[in-house]
Amino acid sequence: MNKIEIKVIKLIEEYKSMLFLLAITGISLYIRYTGIRFLSADMEYYFVQWYEILKERGGLPGLSRRVGDYNVLYETIIALMTYIDMKAMYLFKMLFIGFDYILAFSVAVFACELRKEKIFSTTFQIVYAIVVLLPTVVLNSAFWGQCDVIYTCFLILFLMFLYKEQWIKAFIVYGIALAFKFQTIFFIPFIIAYYFYKKKFSILLLAVSVSVFYVLSSAGVFFGRHPLEPFYIYLGQANVSTSMYLNVPSFWMLIGDNYEWLKGTAICIFAGLCGVGLYYVLDGKKKMDTAEQYLNTCCWFLWTCILFLPAMHERYTYPLDIIFIILCFLDRKYYKYATISVLLSTRGYASYLFQTDGIMYWQALLYVFAWIHFTYTLLCKDETIVICE
Repeated sequence: MNKIEIKVIKLIEEYKSMLFLLAITGISLYIRYTGIRFLSADMEYYFVQWYEILKERGGLPGLSRRVGDYNVLYETIIALMTYIDMKAMYLFKMLFIGFDYILAFSVAVFACELRKEKIFSTTFQIVYAIVVLLPTVVLNSAFWGQCDVIYTCFLILFLMFLYKEQWIKAFIVYGIALAFKFQTIFFIPFIIAYYFYKKKFSILLLAVSVSVFYVLSSAGVFFGRHPLEPFYIYLGQANVSTSMYLNVPSFWMLIGDNYEWLKGTAICIFAGLCGVGLYYVLDGKKKMDTAEQYLNTCCWFLWTCILFLPAMHERYTYPLDIIFIILCFLDRKYYKYATISVLLSTRGYASYLFQTDGIMYWQALLYVFAWIHFTYTLLCKDETIVICE
């Protein structure tokens, strides 16, 4: 081995962490590059069309009237894009791909916080790599051109600030997430449970979130729209779907897809299950003292939403998959749940994007049994709980 080789090896060993991150980032960028020209139906018939409408209206002044069915903050970002001379699809995807890396960094930092490790430790690098290479993360932004990465990024920051008891910061970023996606409300049952368990913050802090949501959605009001327009849009979204499920392994795949007759039953079952979860928290049978207990409780409430609520879509599992990844670094017993969740989410994405077979009956059954086992683990095998002895 000559002197040059020795020096190169020493440099590689010294900067191995940085080189690993650069290599993973480069590989993941190339993967995204391969999908950036893929035109999804949502991109072709909705997002690009909204862009063209706002461009015809002159950009920001076009916000005086509603475009599409996403909230005003998303419309505002599209309006700002119209001032950039570039193909609309690339503008959308570049924004979302940029947030892929912000999300990966945020998740890695949160995992290090929970494990009490330094940033850029081995845990940081592995978590970062998993997130940027996760099939659903890649497909969502680079191929589909959807914005789920943005609100999920802020939800991860919300969970991190909430865990660190930085209450104001937590509810500010929760409001930002809400301004991007209505599905942010799936975290409300967990927030209520954590509120009763910790007794350290006021539930009225949700007003901070609503205020942030409204301020970020106020561009339309500035240009003449109704003052309550941001709320009207989300109320409209809640009544759009007429299916019990769409490319997601919902419990209702085992029952039927009659939205008219099953919608009310689904909401009641979901509310009842959340009520049981809240009871266990109030009775002290489900604790949230450790990082693992904190996140597995969040996962349970979120998973219950996706599994039992009507009108669920495949993309709604995005935050759940990310949280499961963090849990895997707290205890390896979560590997099986994370694997099932991510694989079935990927299956749902593939069904929409590439017209492969959709979620099958047995896969929905597996998802339901995984939830049942997860629930049993939380309520009967947690070392802090003795009710099943």
